[in-house]
Amino acid sequence: MARTWPDDLRSAVRALARAPRFAAAVVVTLAVAIAASTVIFSFVEELVLEPLPLAHPERVVLAYSENAGLDVWRGATSLPDYLDWRARATRFEELAAGHLQRSSLETASGPLSVLAQRATANLFAAWGLRPALGRTFAPGEDRAGAPPVVVLGDGFWRRQLGGDRQVLGRVLRLDGRPHTVVGVLGPEIEIGSMAWIDVWTPLLLDDTGWPRGRRTLQVTGLVAAGTSVAAADAELRESSRQLAAAHPETNAGWQARALPFAEAMTIPETWLVLGLASLAVALVLAVACANVAGLMLARGLDRRREVAVRLALGAARGRIVRPLLAQAALLGLAGGAAGLLLAALGLDLVRAVAFHPFFDQVTIDGRVLGFVLALALAAPLLFGVGPALAASRLAVRDVLQGAATGAVAGAGSQRTRAVLVVTQLALALALLVACSLTVHAAIALRRVDAGFDTARTLVLRADLPETRYPDSAAVARFQERLLAALAELPGVRHAAASDRLPLLDGERLAPLAIRGRQERSDGDLFAAAAAVSQGYFEVFAIELLAGRGFPPSGGGEAGAVALLSESAARRSWGSPAAALGAGVRLDRGPWREVIGVVRDVRRSLRESAPRPSLYLPLAQHPERRLAFVLRAEGPPEALAAAAREMVRRIDAELAVEHPRSFDQALFDSLEQDRLVAGFFTAFALVALLLAATGLYGLMAYSVGRRRGEIGVRMALGARPRDVLALVLGEGARLAALGIALGIAAAWPLARAMRGAVHGVEPSGPALWGGVAALFAATALLASYLPTRRALRVDPAEALRAPGE
Repeated sequence: MARTWPDDLRSAVRALARAPRFAAAVVVTLAVAIAASTVIFSFVEELVLEPLPLAHPERVVLAYSENAGLDVWRGATSLPDYLDWRARATRFEELAAGHLQRSSLETASGPLSVLAQRATANLFAAWGLRPALGRTFAPGEDRAGAPPVVVLGDGFWRRQLGGDRQVLGRVLRLDGRPHTVVGVLGPEIEIGSMAWIDVWTPLLLDDTGWPRGRRTLQVTGLVAAGTSVAAADAELRESSRQLAAAHPETNAGWQARALPFAEAMTIPETWLVLGLASLAVALVLAVACANVAGLMLARGLDRRREVAVRLALGAARGRIVRPLLAQAALLGLAGGAAGLLLAALGLDLVRAVAFHPFFDQVTIDGRVLGFVLALALAAPLLFGVGPALAASRLAVRDVLQGAATGAVAGAGSQRTRAVLVVTQLALALALLVACSLTVHAAIALRRVDAGFDTARTLVLRADLPETRYPDSAAVARFQERLLAALAELPGVRHAAASDRLPLLDGERLAPLAIRGRQERSDGDLFAAAAAVSQGYFEVFAIELLAGRGFPPSGGGEAGAVALLSESAARRSWGSPAAALGAGVRLDRGPWREVIGVVRDVRRSLRESAPRPSLYLPLAQHPERRLAFVLRAEGPPEALAAAAREMVRRIDAELAVEHPRSFDQALFDSLEQDRLVAGFFTAFALVALLLAATGLYGLMAYSVGRRRGEIGVRMALGARPRDVLALVLGEGARLAALGIALGIAAAWPLARAMRGAVHGVEPSGPALWGGVAALFAATALLASYLPTRRALRVDPAEALRAPGE
């Protein structure tokens, strides 16, 4: 009677039930590897495979500005430039614009800071995005005089309003003005940075106070049907050339470009991080499959006599292979189910530690389930086919007679297992090196000498709405009044404000011209500009090297002054003192007198060296988005409540972002580096555990087969330490080969990681030596444990049951 696959499956179930420890070891090993693969695939699916929630994603583009001289990457656009692009557009069906800002929302518990996307009325039409409730902006609602309306983001609607479906028509006070809720967006739009957006409000197109040089708008376009992205890009480049000729003082050197929106959603670093994480997962999966293959081979060796008897009785080789493959398939499916459960727990853990709305969108959906099923079915092919074929190719006569050729077959299987173990060790060490480099880089980032002192400093931010602060004078009065009040709080040593803080905010680069020197077309020097108040350098303990700081008030063009950083002064004048009294100007602005030179500070942790900087008096350049910094006499967090209360007294409707210490804000900004380091750490530890388990299994099986030999040696007077050295030597040789191959594989991986995690340097013998030593110690421990158990066996007992 022909045997069917159901018969094979029933036989496989019975066989696995008789070996529960073997089955459990295989399932756990596969579950861990499949869980890691599933977590990474979930991220890739959400970022890459999940289609953008746009009606015509292939026609939507990001229209951005670039300036080769300023090292601007996909830069923003000014409102006047956007309106000129829109007036000239013939290749676009829609050109829409928007920018992010913080707004104050009045609530029963006080003002709440929310992230608002101000957008033109046609933005949703360009994206083809329909709301989950109500409507989006109507034509004309982005013009002055139109009734203020607001569209809510899904996350904000659920968090703050409890998902109330009767919210349409409700009035929310944003920045002191009543806004009527007209719609609620669905969760599908909350991808990438858009996951942070709470509310959407109209951007007024007839805002006459927007200078052409103020580039803060992100522009997206819907390319006309039948028009290529290349043709739309060419039209934008021609428009930018015309604007540069018409407005050279603000537009010279700027060029507009168009990029497919799907491509613009991710940055190169994202692809590199995902690629490295995928590589790490593949290595973990390979280690797991090698481990399971070793277990299958060992189980096959234990059943050699049974298989030989069946072959001798006439069983076809297919009857031998099929039950073994059925066992592998059952183990793969069980490992997939357990891995799916572990992956769900892993995603919950990532959400708990990452604090990013994007991770709320990463779920286990049908595509992820299909991926897990594919892994569960493919894994048996990797670890089950080889052992099954080896079992069917036994030399029956030699096995049954226990001849020398049978021993050779066993030795061949032993060599195969040794190769698998060395492969596991090498792959695991490569991942362990990658883990060590990422952790070292994350620690090194926190130890970079930024050139200023952040100890006991508190940061709070506020955005001043145009509705209550319509001009620069009103903004300047508020900042001066609040600074004076904050400086008087008990426990405050110094107080200052700035439009951008080093390490936390992006740079504003501009060409720096020097009076009396010929200016090149590409600029003589580029500097990072920041507007700061008096007391700024005292708050951060930035040393004044020459000259003086800003006076208490610095308004008016007649008294235009500036401070330079040390590197800018030395580059152009040779010494800090020589720069005093020189005239400089930033990006065709007014000429300013250099009154002081201060120590260099890093604007970013990712700078190889501090960038030349120019400091302007905040009183002459009042900004609506301000960062206030307090240096405390004690713990800075103790000042948070008092600082909030002081803001409320001056402007009860103004919301302040969560006050926190500078160090905490910096820690939060390094989230990507911590995530990458965390992923690699988890993968490396899993791989190390699996590799050590594989080596332990090999040594345990080898010692078990050599019990008779060990008994003879000990009966003849061999000391336990001699036997221990003999067996450990075998494990040491395997570990040494695995370490050598692992280091050879880790070197190119470490070099590739330099672009993904800042600070990764594939150098440092102490780090590499430390990883190798840790790995060697783990491998020797895995070899020592089974040998120690064997030495406890009585020699007489071992001689009576010598094994094979």
